[in-house]
Amino acid sequence: MNINSKNMITKEEFKSFAGINVSTYDTAITLIVNGVISFVQDYCKNVLVEKEVTEYFNAEDIEEDGGEIFLANRINITESSVKVYYNNGTEASPSYALETRDSYALELDKGIIKLEYVRGGVNDKTGIKAYKVVYTAGYKTADVPASLKLACLKFAGAVYNKRGSEGESSEGQDGTNVDFAGSMTPEIKSMLSKYKSFSI
Repeated sequence: MNINSKNMITKEEFKSFAGINVSTYDTAITLIVNGVISFVQDYCKNVLVEKEVTEYFNAEDIEEDGGEIFLANRINITESSVKVYYNNGTEASPSYALETRDSYALELDKGIIKLEYVRGGVNDKTGIKAYKVVYTAGYKTADVPASLKLACLKFAGAVYNKRGSEGESSEGQDGTNVDFAGSMTPEIKSMLSKYKSFSI
């Protein structure tokens, strides 16, 4: 993930939020901001910064789920970007063909694709990686919700204030330890709850 080109928050936004007017701590702030973006997405188990995602699904698993495909992400999936492919070859030599649009329904707010029927590999109905789904998920920089941006800014502020603490930390380029897990307050968790992925 290129967290430099598409961000939920930037170094400049954090410095403005925290009232920091000097460049003395820019190295540590850059580390913290990039770390917060990565940590929050891992915590939420969702792609939050716009990115193209490719996932593979086994035919047997889809059948067990009643013909439904459960995507790993559900945040801001662009409907026009969703492409469903089925394996028209074999498990050993897959060849993916585009599924017709009228053969599935989308419930993207839940991250669900409902197939009219389940195809498998030519020689094996329960083929491994029988389906491939490509889609774009996450927010463009300009479209990041205010609540998500604020949660990230508060999180970055908490990490910044606790730098040097022990815990689940990363070593900064300037030798500063930054504690991410220990800075996740109940308030920040609550603010991020609407962006978390929950197993169905």
